[in-house]
Formats: sequence, structure tokens, C-alpha cells
Amino acid sequence: MIGSKLLQQISNLEAWDIRHLRDFVHSPFFNKHARLTILMDLLLDMAPDFKSEELERNRLYAQIFPDATWDEQKWKDLLSMGVKLMRQFRLQMRLKDDPDHLEILQLEEFLRAGEVGDFQRAMAKREGMTTAGDSKLQEMYLKRLLIQELWISHQAETGSRKADDSLQRASDQLDGYYLLSKLKYGVEMANRAQVVSQEFDPGLLNPALAFLETRPHWVEQHPGIRAYLLIWRCLNSDVQDKAFVKLLELIRSDAQSFPQSEQREIQAYALNHCIRQVNKGRREFLDILVDLYQTALESGTLVLNGVMSQWDYKNIVSAGLKAGKYQWCEDFIEGYKDKIEADHRENAYTYNLASLHFEQGEYKKALRLLQHVEFSDVFYHLGAKVMLLKAYYELEDEDALKSLSDTFRMYLKRNKTLSKAHFTVNYNLIGLTWKLHECRRKSAFWKPQEKWNAIQSLRKDISEAGQVAQIGWLMAMVEKLEME
Repeated sequence: MIGSKLLQQISNLEAWDIRHLRDFVHSPFFNKHARLTILMDLLLDMAPDFKSEELERNRLYAQIFPDATWDEQKWKDLLSMGVKLMRQFRLQMRLKDDPDHLEILQLEEFLRAGEVGDFQRAMAKREGMTTAGDSKLQEMYLKRLLIQELWISHQAETGSRKADDSLQRASDQLDGYYLLSKLKYGVEMANRAQVVSQEFDPGLLNPALAFLETRPHWVEQHPGIRAYLLIWRCLNSDVQDKAFVKLLELIRSDAQSFPQSEQREIQAYALNHCIRQVNKGRREFLDILVDLYQTALESGTLVLNGVMSQWDYKNIVSAGLKAGKYQWCEDFIEGYKDKIEADHRENAYTYNLASLHFEQGEYKKALRLLQHVEFSDVFYHLGAKVMLLKAYYELEDEDALKSLSDTFRMYLKRNKTLSKAHFTVNYNLIGLTWKLHECRRKSAFWKPQEKWNAIQSLRKDISEAGQVAQIGWLMAMVEKLEME
């Protein structure tokens, strides 16, 4: 019995679901098999702390078929029926938790039964509902489209020739659903292309964008489409700063009208845009980033079902450290540790604690902690190598810095999943850090004018390199060298 699909499915249930499952099993509408009822009762009595000796199949079989000898096929058939019953139960639970889907089914049933008045009243009520119950904005358009199509089908079946706006409303809902969905796919394609090395075919995205550009008043009437159009401009246009200001205004004024999952998504794009700008050395975006994170923490949008993503955890710490809010970061690291998904908790906690110690100048503490970080993810790997590179420079460990520079370059060249942007910024960082080290090493032997010339040359190299990771740290190290 251990390892069976039926047992696995029951093991995944919460205590509340187990109580509902018992009622479901005993409902003759769904289950008329007495032997299956006995098996399910036995298993539910043992859940969730199943004991292997109680699950021995011969023992269970004897309780279900007390007067019969062992029959392998009969046992397999019983388990198969149990799995099918579990599937029915999960579908019923999904349906119970999806009031919008239930309402559409009810509308279909009204029309099938010829209860047109009830359909019209229910449809009017559904049209007046907010989007709070929708998990995604585009679902609002899709559900309203399905409702309009039900009414159009009813009119066609009854031969009604009465003029109304059903066709126009259905067309508008279809436009809204398509345009919002296309924008969201386009935004995520553009966003992902900046993270990993992957190319996408945008399909009809450009005609959709051209359509929206010619209808600004229509866009203003659809806050969701406006939000993702602004996000697209932040990712792809030369007016991204203006688009970002408008996106922030929209988040402050209209975000609360969006479903919470949509609020999180829009907020995440705004945060990622700030992070990219900060990484380019635009210090003014750091304060915006920290404010956005503080707002997100207060509103709870970064914690879903009690769980925070390890990447949100890492990014919040990174922003706080760059802003010099060390105590705030320490409180956050400790206070939110238990909210990280269990599989990644220790790794994320250790890595971010190492980051805190590094920024506080406790380089050896940071290095010791990094020894306990598992580099299963490319971004932990990159982050750790960057931290090591900076630490070896700060500690003036030339041998370690040289060895790491070589292995880091090799890692970047061999990793084909990295986007071009991630490759470039980190590759440039390695070269400039080594130049910084060489400048510091030789400065003791230079005359003042020679040192000044070398430092200005280094400053120019950093400025002209274009895309460079940790540019703020590099410039801070140059200024420190200049003052020595």
C-alpha cells in the first residue's frame, strides 16, 4: 500500500479536506461501492500519520473482504476505483471554490431550462460584480465574454431579431481579453529575455501595440491594459522613465481595484525595473525601490499563503543593504526567515546573512557563511562569486582574487543559460575589479600626478564600459583609492 497513488493523494490533503472527503465517500450520489467505502474509511481513520504496519495490504484486504482469499486483481481494481473517486472529489472541491465558474454553469442551466428571466437577472448581477473574485484580470474579460456568448446563442436559438448591444459587448470583451493577454505574454517574454538566453516570436504583438497606440482613450478606460502597456514601455521603449512614473501613479491610484494576484504581478515588474536601474548605477531609483518594498511588505502582497519567495527575500535584502539600512535588513532577514519555502529556507537565509556581514565590512564572516550555501541556482552562484570577488579585493588577497577571476570568467563562458546582459555585466566587473586591484597595488610606487592620471583613466574605463555589475561599489573603491 505504501507508495500507491491513492495513498499519496490522501496524504496531500489538509485536515479540512479529509473531513469533506469522508462526507463525499459516504454520498451514494458519488459512491455506491460498499467495499470502497470501507477502504476509504480505514485510510481516512489513519490519516495523516500513516503507519506502515497498518497499511500492509493483506491486513487491509482481510478487513474489506473478511470471507475471501487474496485476489490481486480485485485489490488493484479497488485501488483504481479509489483513485477515480479522489479525482471526482478534487474536481468537486475545485468547483466549490470557483464561484465564477459555478455562476456561468448556472447561467447555462437557466437557458437550457428556458428560464430566461432568471438568466437575465443573474447576468445583470454578474455584470455588476467587481474583479475581486477573479484570480487574473483577463479572466474577467473571458468570463464576461462567455456570458455574452450564452445570450447570443439563446437569441439565435429563439430566432430573436430584437436589436441590442450583445454582439458589440461580446466583441469588446474579446478585444479586452486578447489585448490584455497578448500584452502580458509580450511583457513576460521581454522580461525573461533579460534574465536568460532565450528568443521569442512575438506573433501579433506589434499589431496589437499599434492598435493600442491609436486608441489612448480606450486604454484609459481599461486600467489593467494600461498597466501592462506601461510595463511594456518600461522594458522596451526610449521613454521608459516617463512610463515608469505613470506606472507608479497607477499602482498608487488603481492597484487596489485589481485582484491581489494581479497587484503582486504588476508590483513585481515595477520592482524589477527599479532593480535594473539601480544595477546601472542610477542611485535615485534605490529610494523608490526601498519604498516599494516597504509598501509591499505592509500590504502583504509579497507573502502568498504564508510563504515568501526566496527571490523576493534576496532582492529586499539587496535593496536595503545598498541603501545602508543594515539594522532594517537584519530585522527583515530574521523576521521573514520562516516565511521562505522550506526547501530553500536555509540556503536563502545563509546567503543573505553573508551579504549583510559583507556590507558591514565583516568579510571573513561572510566568506565562512558562503561555504554553506548550495549553488544549485545560477543566480546564487553569480551572487556568491560577485561577493567573493569584492571580498578578496577588500582583503587584498591577490592570489585568491586572480584564481577567482579566472574561474569566474570560465563559468560565464560555459554557462549557456545566461542572458547576454548577465554575461556582459559580470564579465566587465571581473576585468574592472582586476584593473582596480592593479591600480591600488602600483599606486604606492607612483608619483602623485601618475597616481591621479591612473585613477582618472580607471574612472573613465568604468564609465565607458557600459553595462557593469556593482558599478556603485567600483566607483566607491575608486574614490577610496583616490583619497589614500
